[in-house]
Amino acid sequence: MIRTSAATLCFASMLSVGCEFLSNDVAAVEAGPATDESDDLGGLPAPWIEIWRDDFEGARGTAPDPTKWTPEVTPRPANNELEYYTDRRDNSFLDGKGHLVIQAIHENYLGSSQPYTSGRLNTSRLFETTYGRFEARIRLPLGTGLWPAFWLLGANFPTVGWPACGEIDVLEEAGSHPTIAHGTAIGSNAMYATSTYTVPKGNLVDEFHLFALEWGPDSLKWFVDGAMYESHTKDDLVKAGVPWTFDHPFYMILNLAVGGTYDGPPAAGTMFPAQMFVDRVVVGRMPGLDAATPPDVAAEASADGADASADAQQGVPDGTGAQDASE
Repeated sequence: MIRTSAATLCFASMLSVGCEFLSNDVAAVEAGPATDESDDLGGLPAPWIEIWRDDFEGARGTAPDPTKWTPEVTPRPANNELEYYTDRRDNSFLDGKGHLVIQAIHENYLGSSQPYTSGRLNTSRLFETTYGRFEARIRLPLGTGLWPAFWLLGANFPTVGWPACGEIDVLEEAGSHPTIAHGTAIGSNAMYATSTYTVPKGNLVDEFHLFALEWGPDSLKWFVDGAMYESHTKDDLVKAGVPWTFDHPFYMILNLAVGGTYDGPPAAGTMFPAQMFVDRVVVGRMPGLDAATPPDVAAEASADGADASADAQQGVPDGTGAQDASE
């Protein structure tokens, strides 16, 4: 069943993800073999014009393209999360079949008290833009306590912090609810609007699904597999108390969190390693609308890569304003 809920307007804090309570005792759904491992090189729907993409082509076990993605290193993320984000190939790598794999492992890395490791990648300083269609084809992991996300964060985060920078979650999923995707917009006062989409058949685990956001000067729209399930205008958000913080460049983030305030700690039946597969990420602009891309940062990225990584790790909320930017 496709479910389109009315937008829920709530206050997002670093330790609270909003109004929907996600039980941690939901029975685990046994994961079957993926029915779609294809490397889909699909393009954007008309009339969107492609301005950026990554199809994650490369040899098995190699790193994602460093000119497009920066892996973050965060020993102890916020939100009571249990992972240590590393830049090791164990936690983020290409599978040799046209997919990025973000992998959570049950281990104590470098003597850390965190019982898991995982990966989080961002495009800060490498690709930042204002407005456009952002889409990713993803197959999600299964299990209570897993928290995968594809989201956007205001590029001015290093100077203004969160929530002033704004945040748009294209996709979040609680591992205990493998049929439900969440989309959220968070304003500069931490107030947010969120809706959910339930896949009409199957789940988000056994097959790849296409998650997309269309962001314009006065509107936000969320899609799963081409079906729009959430839409907000600038006016309706402002009237509801969510400031329109979405008029400047944002960058993209992909991550797989473990534990935390969104879905609680892993259940006994949650299997590790847990893997999030990303087939492609594509960004487009609307004809006639300035893509508002940042200045050329290729040279700067090579010189200041360490700074970019550090900037992106400090104090940033990890989806729904609840995953802290310190990840």
